[in-house]
Amino acid sequence: MRKMVQILLPLFLILAVIGILSNISGFFSVIGITVTIGLLFYLGYRFYLSKRYRVPMFSKTKNGPSRAQMKKAQRTSTAKSAPKSKTQNFPKNKRQSELNQRGLKKVPKRRSAPHLKVIEGKGGKPTTKTNKKKA
Repeated sequence: MRKMVQILLPLFLILAVIGILSNISGFFSVIGITVTIGLLFYLGYRFYLSKRYRVPMFSKTKNGPSRAQMKKAQRTSTAKSAPKSKTQNFPKNKRQSELNQRGLKKVPKRRSAPHLKVIEGKGGKPTTKTNKKKA
């Protein structure tokens, strides 16, 4: 079997090359049609995905983190960013700045808990039973 494959495989390859060379225009037309059909399938698939998942058909740049990396970073992040509002750009009024300069109220120090003493009572019911009189 092995010897037969060693003889037939090169023979088929030689015949294929001769067939391609004899009809080179037909060979390139078949290759062109195959590539065109493959490209149409690929573009249709990308179009379908872009419509279904509402993402751009082709990503614009490959620089920076991907969407999956950004979502993972948001999930694992411990810092919470405050939502930015448009009023942050405006200067604060005088009253607000005066309140900020006064500082916050001081929190009273925690006092230690009073030392409580546990008073133990009886441990439980007595374990000895009264003896019955023998008759």
